[in-house]
Amino acid sequence: MKNKSIEKITILGPAHPFRGGIASFNERLAKELQDFGKKVNIYTYTTQYPSLIFPAKNQLTDDPAPDGLSIERTFSTINPLTWRSTVQKLKQEKPDLLISRFWLPYTSLSTNFIHKKIKNEKSIRQLSIVDNLIPHQHMPGDDFIIKQFLHSLEHFICLSSGVLEDVLKRKKNAVTDKILHPIYDHYGDVINKTDSANILNVKSEYTYILFFGFIKPYKGLDLLLDCLDVDFLKQQKIKVLIAGDVYGSSKVYDDIISKNNLADHIIFHKDYIPNEKVAAYFSLADLVVQPYRTATQSGISQIALHFEKPVVVTDVGSLSDFVADGKSGYVVPVDKSAIMTAIKKHFKKNNDLQVMTDSIKEQKRAFGWDEFVKKLLAFAEQIPNK
Repeated sequence: MKNKSIEKITILGPAHPFRGGIASFNERLAKELQDFGKKVNIYTYTTQYPSLIFPAKNQLTDDPAPDGLSIERTFSTINPLTWRSTVQKLKQEKPDLLISRFWLPYTSLSTNFIHKKIKNEKSIRQLSIVDNLIPHQHMPGDDFIIKQFLHSLEHFICLSSGVLEDVLKRKKNAVTDKILHPIYDHYGDVINKTDSANILNVKSEYTYILFFGFIKPYKGLDLLLDCLDVDFLKQQKIKVLIAGDVYGSSKVYDDIISKNNLADHIIFHKDYIPNEKVAAYFSLADLVVQPYRTATQSGISQIALHFEKPVVVTDVGSLSDFVADGKSGYVVPVDKSAIMTAIKKHFKKNNDLQVMTDSIKEQKRAFGWDEFVKKLLAFAEQIPNK
């Protein structure tokens, strides 16, 4: 008997009013699935992280809820009673496909339970989109939770080649597909530099290097600050714009800025950046730098690609899956001098920037959401539902 077609889809995971890249991804995925004619709802958290795990200032966004999406806060990561009630809702609504997200073991405790309890509902296909299987910052119990996650499901979509290898290493019979992280194209269009500078209250006559996103130790902001050549920044009229909520204290970064006499060359916006300002930051940037110590893939690279900005990434995880070295950006070792060498190379090659822009536009077309959803649905249609 032929599988029933997929018409109703439920996504489990972060969404408005929660903030961050995973929430943005889920909302953008839901919109694209709706454009494909599917009926989609998102079940998100009542509580996502206890403060012990989330030391940033706030987990919630002040951005308005996205138009046209059904988002319901149904379960808490810390309350198993809500996991059971969410299972009952799913059994009643019977979506054709249930999609969860895995990026941090702790948050999967709830979704692992839900997946297991839905297993006997044969009409509900199940899969998880895996951002990274192995956390960047380990916590006690992570290995056990990862094993439970892999046991709770059979079908996995991995957003990078490194994650695909991690899943198959730990579950050899897993049914998997690699579909690279699509671009983040929902932050609007490019804004001219003068308007971007006015929005951000900075001067438009400078050239800007951008470090963007949640600031965590593994993202290597300290490497960037320690590598900067002050004389080169002065010569090229470059400012380094750092924008993002700092996990923990910013003192380590402030101390490096002071020690290296960088105060005149750094603009540090230490708060979460609302969606309506993302376009201004990336439109202003001449180069985006991601000096990560560890990584899988990165949504920041895909925002930069949408705004057609070249990037410097370190050669960790699968960051290089998203950058054509020398064409759409630069792939370098996790090394201070290598990061600064790439920055200098970029700003000394002004006559080659149009070639790089053309390459970025070509690469951008390969990461569209329509292509991502076509591949996701093709994969999901093969999951038995009888």
